[in-house]
Amino acid sequence: MNKLETSFIHYLESIGYSQFNKAEKEIDNIQEGTTILAFKYKSGALIAGDRRLTTADLRVADDHLIKVLQVDDYSAIAISGAAGRGFKLAELFIKEVRHYEKIVGRPLSIKAKAKTLSFLVEKNMIDAKHGLIVSPILACYDTKIREGIVFNYDISGFAHMKSETRRPFATGGSGSSSAETILQKFFQDKDSKYTDKREAIKLAIDCIETASHISVATVGLNLDEGVYPIIKTISEDGVKDVTKEDLEIILQDE
Repeated sequence: MNKLETSFIHYLESIGYSQFNKAEKEIDNIQEGTTILAFKYKSGALIAGDRRLTTADLRVADDHLIKVLQVDDYSAIAISGAAGRGFKLAELFIKEVRHYEKIVGRPLSIKAKAKTLSFLVEKNMIDAKHGLIVSPILACYDTKIREGIVFNYDISGFAHMKSETRRPFATGGSGSSSAETILQKFFQDKDSKYTDKREAIKLAIDCIETASHISVATVGLNLDEGVYPIIKTISEDGVKDVTKEDLEIILQDE
């Protein structure tokens, strides 16, 4: 099979379509994503994001945005940055991964997924210079080694794999420095191999809740208002949502 058959992205390029390099001169009202994070834990990987969407001048546009999306059975993506461009990039990435599996009959490898996302972020570089920055995080579960793997990306599309046990995390968005501080301290004291699912979920909540007190572009937890982080775990059982009911049970135990 050639690239046009197995790659949705290459097919779009062959017919002259590109979602990239179309930045408008006026970018004052770009809507931006906020705090996202991912890290390894005992059974796999966890990926999470808050729900707030803000304009470039930090006005709140929405507190119910979903920035964490399932890619396939064993991977998920979180986006921060320019929301419109970020969702288009994520949508194209998800279609590429699923198109390959449909045509070839097997999932795209983790390495190939990471490279594909790198390609898409790199293609967005010109627009990023105009303010349309997209900063994704990719979290996967490797069924061969039975371990979670996390990737984060810089503006050039460089993918950094966060697989080491003492710094097995990635953060992005306006609250990333707060989240990173909490994660760094946690994993200095505890190996990710010994962090169970419940503890991992509590850690994610703590990161986003703390970020919300420092960054106005991040919303924390308010279950009464139906505002809570989107959290997904990825393990040998696949991608699973942490529901509002799950959060209520975990928080009641504190």
